[in-house]
Amino acid sequence: MRGFTLIELMVAVGIIAILAGTGAAIFSRSLRGTSQIEIRRTLDDRSRLITSGLGRFFREGVAISLDGQSRNACLTAGSLNGDSLVIEAIDELLSTISESGGQISSVSAETVVINPEGVTVIHKPGLGYYFSWYCSLGVPDRLVMQFNATSTSQQGDSIVNNDYIIEVTMRNSGQ
Repeated sequence: MRGFTLIELMVAVGIIAILAGTGAAIFSRSLRGTSQIEIRRTLDDRSRLITSGLGRFFREGVAISLDGQSRNACLTAGSLNGDSLVIEAIDELLSTISESGGQISSVSAETVVINPEGVTVIHKPGLGYYFSWYCSLGVPDRLVMQFNATSTSQQGDSIVNNDYIIEVTMRNSGQ
């Protein structure tokens, strides 16, 4: 008679179970990796909204003050660092750009939150400020904004963060 004994069948089923369990673990881990990649891509896309929008606004605006210090203080020191930037837009409307509770907002006639949904902003590690304003006579001012953005997966099991920087020469400021 041909066939398998009970022992041979049990060994074969055990080996198949071990292979299936290992395969499921590898598959699960690869899905988690894909989830991290998707969260990172989403964070980068959403942070790009912040950097491109503010970059254009800063490029065309005129810096008025940073943490209450005027351009004269900036000229004396050469540069200022701070968290609350007042910009005069092309339409001569003053806007204060600052962070509160992880949200970057612009306050002028009304408050507008700039962060896309799901993105929280904090100081870049090692810095205690968001803005650096560089001033010299006869040349356009330069403005640098640095921040760390964080995003969490919808399930709350994956957190991704990254550092971002906006560096612009302000066309209408300092000449």
